[in-house]
Amino acid sequence: MQPVQVKSPKKSREWPARIFIGVGVIAALLIGVAIGNAANSKQGQISRLNGTISQQCGQIGTLQGKVGTLQDQVSTLQARLSDETKAANHALAAATAKVQAADAAKQARLNQEAATLRAQQAQLNQEIGMVQANQISNDGVYAVGKDIKSGTWHTNGGSQCYYATLGSTDTSNILDNNNFNGPDTVNVSGAFAFQINGGCTWVLVG
Repeated sequence: MQPVQVKSPKKSREWPARIFIGVGVIAALLIGVAIGNAANSKQGQISRLNGTISQQCGQIGTLQGKVGTLQDQVSTLQARLSDETKAANHALAAATAKVQAADAAKQARLNQEAATLRAQQAQLNQEIGMVQANQISNDGVYAVGKDIKSGTWHTNGGSQCYYATLGSTDTSNILDNNNFNGPDTVNVSGAFAFQINGGCTWVLVG
């Protein structure tokens, strides 16, 4: 009979697995903590961003309010400018019409005055023509009925006056004559020509 061999107990190999599990649990815990910290950090950043966004939204709202106010002011100014422009255009049109009416009235008055002056000038020219036709003063022989009108001629005289009524244009064909320096009157109706000398002015009086 062989002796029974007593087997020595095998050493357990469970402890490395347990260590591995423990390490895994610790690692998982650390990872979880890291994830939590990262999540908390991200959440803080998100909260800060949300606060910044809210602040910027508030600023945008304030700016939009200012823009609305400015737009209202611009609309008011544009309306005022339009009203003032219309008023200015109306005033300009009224002033222009007034000036044009005044110019038209002035032009009409000037035209009337010009017409009056032309009429007066024509009358004056006629009178001057009549005076010239009825007045002689240059020395010479004037044919009665051709150069001068037939009738009675008068002069106020001068220093050396001479006249002669002639039967022809021949100065020797004398019907009547006279040398004088005072007034004198001659009827040339029966003469062919009338001769004057001495620079005396003779005027037809009848």
